[in-house]
Amino acid sequence: MDLVARVSANAPAFVELAKYVNDFDWTLLEEQYRDAHYGRSTPDITKYKCFMFLKLMLGDYNAAVLSPFNEIDSIWHTHLLMPVNYAKFCSGAPVKEPRIVDHNPSGWRDERAQKRRSDRARAIMKQIFDEDDGEEEEFPVLNSPSPSPKPKRRRSRSRDC
Repeated sequence: MDLVARVSANAPAFVELAKYVNDFDWTLLEEQYRDAHYGRSTPDITKYKCFMFLKLMLGDYNAAVLSPFNEIDSIWHTHLLMPVNYAKFCSGAPVKEPRIVDHNPSGWRDERAQKRRSDRARAIMKQIFDEDDGEEEEFPVLNSPSPSPKPKRRRSRSRDC
């Protein structure tokens, strides 16, 4: 089932927004993510699409309601590094007052508040999309191309900029 069908069943007022997110051209983001991560396979960006749909649906423009989890944050950072594409996505959304969805990179400093926002994102995603975030699972809600195999995560001892 795709995003539009899931939203139609659970939040019919937001079908137009679901279509917009579903139909946005995500090719550039996928390419940039792959390039920024040294050719590593591009992750399925389905969870990111669902997350951004929720941010727009809830009007969470100031990073006060939801926080990303797992690979969503990494994909979001990549999208933010493409300001024209990111602004086009945010400002083109069919919502009452389209604005840039702000990302608060300092949100982790208050761990309890960040955990609440992240847990809230998981709960809402599970409720609307009937999926848990699970470490190895993907949200099967969009018409995405077949996901590339997930690369094994390597822990780096140093944090290069």
